[in-house]
Amino acid sequence: MATLAYTSAIQTRIYSRLGYALSTAEARVKTLIDGTWTSGALSGGCALDALTHVQQLGQYFWLGTPTTVPSEWESWLVARTVLMAGQVLHPDRIALYEEENARAEMAALDAFNRNLITYDPGSTPEATTLTIQNLRYYAVSGCVRRPGRWETVEGARRQRPRQWPDYVQVDSCIHEVIVDLWNRAHWPFKKRATTLRITPYAATGATYTESTKTITKTSGFATTIPAGSVAYVTSGTGATVGEYQVASATADTVVLTTSIGSAADGQTDIAVTVVAVSHDGLASESFHSVATREWRYADSSGDLAKLQWVDDTDMAAWRARIQNGADTGRPRYFTFETNGTTKAWRFSCIPDATYYAKGAVYVTGPTLTTLSATTTAMARFPAEFHPTIKNRVLGKVLTLMGDPLGDKLVRDTDNQIEELLPRYCDVGRQDDTQEVRDVNGDFRDFQDLDGVMGGRL
Repeated sequence: MATLAYTSAIQTRIYSRLGYALSTAEARVKTLIDGTWTSGALSGGCALDALTHVQQLGQYFWLGTPTTVPSEWESWLVARTVLMAGQVLHPDRIALYEEENARAEMAALDAFNRNLITYDPGSTPEATTLTIQNLRYYAVSGCVRRPGRWETVEGARRQRPRQWPDYVQVDSCIHEVIVDLWNRAHWPFKKRATTLRITPYAATGATYTESTKTITKTSGFATTIPAGSVAYVTSGTGATVGEYQVASATADTVVLTTSIGSAADGQTDIAVTVVAVSHDGLASESFHSVATREWRYADSSGDLAKLQWVDDTDMAAWRARIQNGADTGRPRYFTFETNGTTKAWRFSCIPDATYYAKGAVYVTGPTLTTLSATTTAMARFPAEFHPTIKNRVLGKVLTLMGDPLGDKLVRDTDNQIEELLPRYCDVGRQDDTQEVRDVNGDFRDFQDLDGVMGGRL
């Protein structure tokens, strides 16, 4: 692909189309057309304005990254220069020049080679894997290549210009479509079996600094304690016994979000247990919320000890008991709270050792990054949904632009999604669901003691 540039060949075509011989054209004509260009960079005239316009639209396809456009667009450059100069030189031919420019523009846009676009660097031919980049390009190209609607303006029948959506609008529509699809159903990939790791960091003889709300104990804590963890202050001169939220932590310090009491400032007998919770098995995903109310401790062989969720009303009594008696041991109950990105787990009793519990969690929904080539956000959806996702994004963008095709595409993709979803998400209908198929027809023949349905040989 050669870079589009103003050459002597293009110059000759422009002058000829306007009815002038380059060698005999008047100075005023040359100045108007190309600033009396002879060689090198173009510095003036209608040709410069036309070249700038074509280059800008070319860069729009390239997402504004490269500074070149294909040489195949030179016919459009010629037609647009002729149209602009013809308004002065041949106003009687404007209708003809407008028609020629419209045809050249349509040919340039419709025949543009998608494989040359650098929206997905290194991909030849065009990538089919669903990413934010090719979703964005699909929507943009669908808008730009869609011929404008014919409408009557001031008594004249004219074609409405093509749609040129802003990329911020496109990205917003992509985010809306992916999040909407994510939340439409209980996708199997939203839930993950995991091991809950409950790790207490108990420190006695710690020092409290009121000005920074910091508890200090050399090697008493860990950098792996996440923000939002709960710190149980159980004793200390001037300290208010209770539960506090961790703002940050290091190996030697824990910074709290609230004060444990100004009377504790400078005291060196603070006793605190900070409980960190992590989820083994979520290496490439992040935890969003709890999916199971009962967790089974992994180190219990016979009694099947459980960690059970209770609501805030019931938990209040257990938490009051902890504050009064500082009960420790294997936790029996828990509550989970979310505040933005902060996750807080509260237990009764205060853990006295590291415990592991088996259960399930929901993972965080898609996070979309501008110009991202990653497939993380979309890879979870079955391939059958990918064409629908593309058309739905295009429909959302066209709707924002006031194009009636947008509403139709949104309705059509709604129907497609509703037809596809039962085959991937409704695990209660085993005959339809591809995620879990009841091959032997014995789904209802067996139910274990916990109400879990399954087949048997």
